[in-house]
Formats: sequence, C-alpha cells, structure tokens
Amino acid sequence: MHWWRNTTAHKALKDIGYIEFEKFTPSLEALSKFVMMAKQCGAIPICALATAVIREAKNADDVIKAIEKKISIPVVCLSQHAEARLGFFASLHGMPIVGKGEKVAFADVGGCSTEIVVGDTSGCVEFVGGLDFGSGKLTRRFISAYPISRSEREALLSFVLASLKTSVPSLSFCSHLVISGGTAVALAMLKHGIDYPSTDRLHATVLAKEEVAHLLEKVANMSLSECESLLRFEPKRAPLFYAGVAIVFSLMEVGGFNKAFISARCLMHGALEKLMRTGVDVTSPCQVKTVLGEP
Repeated sequence: MHWWRNTTAHKALKDIGYIEFEKFTPSLEALSKFVMMAKQCGAIPICALATAVIREAKNADDVIKAIEKKISIPVVCLSQHAEARLGFFASLHGMPIVGKGEKVAFADVGGCSTEIVVGDTSGCVEFVGGLDFGSGKLTRRFISAYPISRSEREALLSFVLASLKTSVPSLSFCSHLVISGGTAVALAMLKHGIDYPSTDRLHATVLAKEEVAHLLEKVANMSLSECESLLRFEPKRAPLFYAGVAIVFSLMEVGGFNKAFISARCLMHGALEKLMRTGVDVTSPCQVKTVLGEP
C-alpha cells in the first residue's frame, strides 16, 4: 500500500535556519494520519524517519521532541549519507539496467538537498555525497515569478551545472542515471498521464534528455496557474517544479546521459527492507540508526 502527501515542509525552514512550528503543521497532520492508517492495517510498531528539512534545522532536537510528543512514535533523523545510500539500494530493485558491475549514478532530488550516490548494479557503493540545494532552495534563491525570466533561468542552470561539475566529477564515468524524489515521480506521472503515484507503474520509467529539455522550456514559459494545472495531481509542487526539472536536466547534461531511469522506490523502501530483514526494535532510535548505517 502506498500513501503520499506533499506538505511542502521546506517552507517551514526559515532563512535563519530554524523550523517555524506553525508552518510545520501540515507535515505533522500528514504524519499523524499516516500513523493512524498504519495502525488500522496492523503495521506496528512504527517509527518515523526525518531527512533534510529537520536535519538542517538549528532547532532539530526541539522539533523531533515535539513530533514524538504529538504523534507518540520515535523519530530518527537520517544523515545525508544514510539517506542517499538507502535510496540507492531501493532504486536498484526491479530496475532493468543490464551489465553486471556497470557504474550507476543515483540522484535523489529533494526540496532542500540533492543526494547523489555512485555505485554499481550489484549494489557496491563508490561515492556518497550531497548538494546543499534542492528544488525548494533553488526556487527561493533564483526564481521571483512565473513565467520565469531568461536571466533567472540562466542563473539557476549555471549554478547547478557548475556545482555538479565541481562536486560530482565521477558522473561522466557512469553508464546509467537513476533519478528519485518528488520531481522524478512527477515527471513519470506526466509521461504516463496518470493522477496518482503507483510504484509498480512508475518504477523504471525512462525519460529521454530531449523530453526533459522540452518540458524545462515549456514550464519556464507557463504562468503559475498553468503549471498548477499541468501538475493537477500535485499542484503544490508547481512553484518548485522548474527548479526540480532543471536539476534533473543538469545531471543528464554533466554526466552525458541521453536518458534517465525514474525510481519510484525511495529511501523508505530501502529502510523498510533493512529493518524487516534484521528484525530490529523500531521503537529504539539507537538500534534503527545502527541498522540504517548511522554511526
């Protein structure tokens, strides 16, 4: 079963680095609902995993305590490396990438950060890193309005391309590119013309570089309401969509990829697989962190 909700949690993280609790309410409400639904299905015990928004907050400890008090489940904040590795392992399942041992670049494009892993098709990891920007951060930094001006588009793309070339030079040595995250899933949904994310339907969707380039130009020239209509299945993503697609395009450009595979399996799939295989007590944050590769 798959439950999905975009709460635009990145908006709760203020420029000074603190999470504003009032703006974090949609995320708390969604988590509360998911916990209730999980219990109704008999999926207990339950724990929650926190990623970039909470990880980067200066008041992360206070936020985690508030969540645990309200929802009554333990919350484990993942490091950037653990988040990236879990997404990479999950993405390889059911991915039709031929050639045992071929290098794969995996990128999880989020709102606050972009995690990148370089490994091979057997699951061996060579590089784990992260870029301190995602679709939300780039939007706030570079985009003032829709349609997006050419100067803002060029500034955003130039920044992302330069960052990737400097931070992940091994991209060009990979045979395949796999993209995960909200932007990736939205791209796959648009390609298939569906309004609800289906892991089975979307996983391993192939996007040609020409398709991504065409959509990037199309979105840039849309009004915000037009972009919301395009993303009818998730209109809240509209303000961030251009920046997310720009990251995907830049990954393809820097790595020399003419296509990318979409992974609809995210870090949650990787984490759940590991936790179930080990039989760890998920009510113990220390045990969960150990199993998921945290120090």
